[in-house]
Amino acid sequence: FGLRTVTFRCGCLTGKSGTAIEMQGFLGYLVKCAVEGEPYTIYGHDGYQVRDNIDAADVADAILRYAADPRGGVYNMGGGPSNSVSVLECIEYLQTKHGCKFEIKKGPARIGDHAWWVTDTRKFEKDYPGWTRKNVYEVVDEMVLSERSRRRAS
Repeated sequence: FGLRTVTFRCGCLTGKSGTAIEMQGFLGYLVKCAVEGEPYTIYGHDGYQVRDNIDAADVADAILRYAADPRGGVYNMGGGPSNSVSVLECIEYLQTKHGCKFEIKKGPARIGDHAWWVTDTRKFEKDYPGWTRKNVYEVVDEMVLSERSRRRAS
């Protein structure tokens, strides 16, 4: 039909307005537990599992760039190698940078859970060279501020 269509295959989306839960959205849930001082359970891989994270605002920016200059195709959207972080690295960052104190528990590995996931975003970066992403720790900082603000408001 001559339609220019696109598919964005997203990895780990996150951001300051997210509402992650224990089994989905590790970074958002980890920040919530850290800020609230609630226990956080690491499921399998001893916390060494790695995920790349992308702020939802960066995905929205990618969609707008595509809409302004549609090329068609399939794009993998994620944080990429530069925004890859392990659960243990995030815990350490929250404890040292933000002074969060919370208990860490160990749980069993979950069936189908990847030990390592980093999205290859080179195709989108090639087609839209001006597109950038926030650094994962900048995203975490925004999430902590947002979570603390929500706690004060309630």
